[in-house]
Amino acid sequence: MVRKEITDLRLKIGDCDLSVKPPFSVFTQLKANKSLHNADDASLFAILRMDSEGLKWKHHALLVKGCVGDFTLYLNEEEIGVFCGGEEALFDLTGRLSHGDNLLELRFLATGEELLSSGISGKIEHICFENAIIRDITVDRRIEDSTVNLDIAVTTLGEADHVRAVATLVSSSGQIYYGGLTRGKGHIVIRDPLYWWPRGLGVQNLYKLTVNLYGEHEIEDTREIKIGVRRISTPVNPDSSALEVGGVPFIPMGAVVNSVFDPDPVAREKKIRALVSDAAMAGFNTLVLPLGVTMPEVFYDLCDVNGIVVIKEFAGSEDEDYRQLMRLSPHPSLGFLDVICSGEAVASIADRLHTDRPDLEFSNHDRAPKYPSAISLPTQKTCYGMLPAGERNLFSATAMNLMGSAALEMLGAISESYPYPGRLSDAAYLSALVAAERVIGEMRRARLTVGAGRAVFDSLNEDGALASASSVDSMVRRKALHYKAMKAFSSLAVFAERDGYQVAFSVSNERRLAFVGQLEWKVIDRCNRVIYKEIADCQVAKNSSRKLFTKDLTEYFLGHEEEYYLEYYVREGLGIASVGTLLFTEPKSFKLADPKIDGKIVGHDKRYSITLTPSAYARDVEIDFADADAVFYENYIDLTANAPYKISFTLISGEDSAESLMRSLRIRSLYDVKNDG
Repeated sequence: MVRKEITDLRLKIGDCDLSVKPPFSVFTQLKANKSLHNADDASLFAILRMDSEGLKWKHHALLVKGCVGDFTLYLNEEEIGVFCGGEEALFDLTGRLSHGDNLLELRFLATGEELLSSGISGKIEHICFENAIIRDITVDRRIEDSTVNLDIAVTTLGEADHVRAVATLVSSSGQIYYGGLTRGKGHIVIRDPLYWWPRGLGVQNLYKLTVNLYGEHEIEDTREIKIGVRRISTPVNPDSSALEVGGVPFIPMGAVVNSVFDPDPVAREKKIRALVSDAAMAGFNTLVLPLGVTMPEVFYDLCDVNGIVVIKEFAGSEDEDYRQLMRLSPHPSLGFLDVICSGEAVASIADRLHTDRPDLEFSNHDRAPKYPSAISLPTQKTCYGMLPAGERNLFSATAMNLMGSAALEMLGAISESYPYPGRLSDAAYLSALVAAERVIGEMRRARLTVGAGRAVFDSLNEDGALASASSVDSMVRRKALHYKAMKAFSSLAVFAERDGYQVAFSVSNERRLAFVGQLEWKVIDRCNRVIYKEIADCQVAKNSSRKLFTKDLTEYFLGHEEEYYLEYYVREGLGIASVGTLLFTEPKSFKLADPKIDGKIVGHDKRYSITLTPSAYARDVEIDFADADAVFYENYIDLTANAPYKISFTLISGEDSAESLMRSLRIRSLYDVKNDG
């Protein structure tokens, strides 16, 4: 077999002829050539030169990787086929090539505005082969007791009768299994398999499956994919969570993912990688793909590695929906469908799913599920990037056009708990805090409510709006909601809720082991002096939530609501597993002292830490840099002791030195907003 990449390409948009190389998008070409902005069609051309040696091969094919948009392929002005949906297009050119120059044309089907999202994100290859090449691999998993049967199906292009197919499976611990394939089908039996678990429940074991096609004298083709073995089911017990994984109760905790659009396919993949990384960092074990949102295979690859279950909303109205499920069959992260339909269609979809993907679990809904959300502005730097210098306030013409009624909605929500923001930067900070408190409150209730099913919010990302419900803004900068979700979604989390001066303490334990530790709470004044503290032993069974007890704290807080606060945490061994704070008045009424936070940064090679030292209670401390971007492993935190507090971070962009970061450092807390004159 010989594979030759085609790199000499011509893109014709309207009357203009451009030289391009993959990866490319129609949009980036239009942006670079502004005279083309009215073009309504595009075709990609290449010359495939064939000599006598090349024509000796029995079979020829054209492989297009990373298809963005649908197209029709023509060879020497003869239509070869139409590509609609998926990520790879493989066309049979056998018997159609002639000696000399052959003209290839990929004619994009989209027109007008839709044409802008067309392009190629991978290679275009001419493949010469003697007998057959692999077109696709699908895998069905059948689990019986402690044995897993993998049903492997391989589709080929060419003459499969003249090749022998062998599948080799290697586990993450080095175990090797072999299976022969007859007419493209076969199976491998795994005894005592290594299961794939969602994050927090176990290791994300993945197997490497290699399929080789052997001819008479050599390997004709080979393909490697990663697969995982997992069991997802809906339990019969109504007091259990909505899902079980491997017989273990599992509460989906995470967010909805909206479409990720970027006209540059390379930039789009980079954004997808960043979003899945963000989700893993915040402790998500679940991402929900709503109807109409599709993701490339790299998204599922990343979810496999990070232990994130993908719940896909599924309408099943098109054959392409089912073909996509088959293409994604090796991925253990895709385990559950929300089937959105009603009437007679339910039984039809159920029958087809049981046939096509028996390893998937699904539930039926008349309409798509709704998840909690709260609107907030993006981070300050993103706000400033979206608004001209003279219009950086909520009621400027540009801001109002971008937000509409969302501005008044956010201000109303802010005013309930916080002082009125005098600047756009303060509005961004406070709106993010309000949104985080509201959404995290819903997530807390979901975790503590028996049978609640899901702690999922809407959404992880957004599409460039000035105000949205996302936890990560359009520049992939993390908002307060994202950082506070890290604590709310921790596999072991402590929560405190008050009714007047009565405080109920609860612990949610999503681990596979029981928690045995101590709960400690402190009454502290605004200068971080401890007024009272108490410790109690606590135990919480595995995969369960429990209200521990209620304490009456009237004697400490009555008359001191504006100067005392409560800190609480659970200890596990010598470490603190989860921590929180609670005010007995609205934040705008609490008499904060100036924390005078001192920050010191050390590190190099993009890996740094900042040590914060306050002189008083600092609430919702936000760390950022004026001229750099970073991922902090904690942010929007409360500093509850007049002692150094260390936070690690990774530099994403900006000058890579501790000295430059210190010059660019910006530290803000609620005190600064309340005293912003």
